Amino acid sequence: MEIIDTMLRFLNELFVPAELVFIGIIIDVVLLLLVAKAFFFVGRKFKLISDEKYQKFINKNKAVSKWKKGMRRTLPIVAVVMMFTIGYRLSWQPDTNIKQWQQGDIGQLTTQTNQQLERFIREQDIRDLCVGIIKDKQTYSTCFSQSPAEDNFELNDESIFEIGSITKTFTYAAMIKVLDKHNIPLTGEIGPYLPKAISQKNPQLTEVTWQQLATHSSGLSREPMGLNWPTILTQLNVLRFANAWEPYTTEYVNHYLQSAELNKEQYASYSNLAVGLLGVLISELEGKSYAQLITDEIALPLNMTATRTNRSAYKDKTVQSYGQYRRAGSLVTSTKSETTRLSEALAGAGAISSSLSDMMLYLDDRMQAYQTPIFQQEKYVMPTKKGAKINLGWPVLSLSADNEQKVVIHDGMVGGFVSFIGFDESSEVGIVILANGTRDVTNLGLDVLKRVILK
Repeated sequence: MEIIDTMLRFLNELFVPAELVFIGIIIDVVLLLLVAKAFFFVGRKFKLISDEKYQKFINKNKAVSKWKKGMRRTLPIVAVVMMFTIGYRLSWQPDTNIKQWQQGDIGQLTTQTNQQLERFIREQDIRDLCVGIIKDKQTYSTCFSQSPAEDNFELNDESIFEIGSITKTFTYAAMIKVLDKHNIPLTGEIGPYLPKAISQKNPQLTEVTWQQLATHSSGLSREPMGLNWPTILTQLNVLRFANAWEPYTTEYVNHYLQSAELNKEQYASYSNLAVGLLGVLISELEGKSYAQLITDEIALPLNMTATRTNRSAYKDKTVQSYGQYRRAGSLVTSTKSETTRLSEALAGAGAISSSLSDMMLYLDDRMQAYQTPIFQQEKYVMPTKKGAKINLGWPVLSLSADNEQKVVIHDGMVGGFVSFIGFDESSEVGIVILANGTRDVTNLGLDVLKRVILK
């Protein structure tokens, strides 16, 4: 199983889901042609198949109908056509210079970090990437872009990215404030605050606590998936780089929760559905939408002017999302992704867009908040199967296999954007990474964080 998991992670790092489908079609066709021939060739060599049977196979193969031969030739072509129909585009960009924007300094680490980031975007085919670092109360921000010279979009700390699942950390922060305001304990059950249509039909869900929603220990599934059309449409949307979350409407999610089974374990089990529900419940406690809740409780107090849910107020500053961006010399293959829109039922799990400038303010605030008593209580901590722990929604893990120093992190991936936020437990060093594409930046974040911490 470990070998399979490693192979799957490797494939996911190299290819996006749509590419894997097309590659699979081509491989299937090739294997149909090669496996049978290889079988007879090997069998003949080892005298397992007589010359007579081998010759019959060759003659039969020659007699294959024109329709079958046509399909063998057509399927790979169809796969390629599908790729371009979905939105794959080829462009010639002979200028391989990378544009850079920079602000602040962290001493000798500045040059080392720049070199690492530039190497990363070249090797991993990242189109646009912004990174912010806090160390000993000094700040450093930089952005790199592989956009062509004629592209006038200026990538800097005001450029806006979708942050995906890092949204969850905003939901946790708002939860702590709202529950405190209403004198509701984190260990209290959510039953009294659930819509009656859900609580009456699913009494098991009423026993779930706020803490369990926040620590991924409620037993709810990762997504509201089932054997139904919305789930099928979701998967199709992933393959064509459309809004994968569109089928999961508030009405659908509420109906799903009425019969959702809880699979509680002794370990945390990641759930977008649980945090989406958490966002809904704290919004209703305050009598406002999730968007307004985040604005009032998080964005305005921190002067985060560019942070919004679902739709940015600054379209001219919004970075283009990419489901695919590959560069082979001067030849670029790219696919733009549709902007992600989440229903109110799931907004708390991943609906926020923000800028590096705003996220640096947020990072500093969360580093300070992590030193408060609520994050020091073991009763709010849930272990994971891989030996890490979830502290009120924040994964906490060792810096590396040979260094037990703890770091607090969260990553995000949604609709052609990837992101990472992390800091050491002492809250002396922190980092934010915002990028487009589908390449995971978590390992990059951990590597940079490790270097900055240890120097």
